[in-house]
Amino acid sequence: MKFILIVLALISSSANADWSYINGDANGSQYIDHDKTKKTGSVAKIWTAVDYNQPRQVMGKVFNSVVAQEEYDCNKEIRRTVFVALYEGRMGNGRALMIDSAITAWTPTPPGSSGEMLLNIACEN
Repeated sequence: MKFILIVLALISSSANADWSYINGDANGSQYIDHDKTKKTGSVAKIWTAVDYNQPRQVMGKVFNSVVAQEEYDCNKEIRRTVFVALYEGRMGNGRALMIDSAITAWTPTPPGSSGEMLLNIACEN
């Protein structure tokens, strides 16, 4: 029951996010919610959103945006995904079509990547 309440809180938080544009290309735009950025020790947690210009499809589900919570280790310059949800609507709105709360393995953030940009934003405090 507690897990369900946490997931529902995470889902509803995307609609209430204060997204700030950070970059984009022909495929879509990436955003961060600065208000929900938290840093404990050397690890920073951030919420990001990707809003696609054209609908995407995975496993037969058509989605227009992805919202994720990621962790960045500021000292080791590595990252992992803690939560990800695919949304029917733009900017994390509409019905959540797929939710994954499996924590991924830590991976390096390649120089010049959007991951490096997010690392710098998350760890600047």
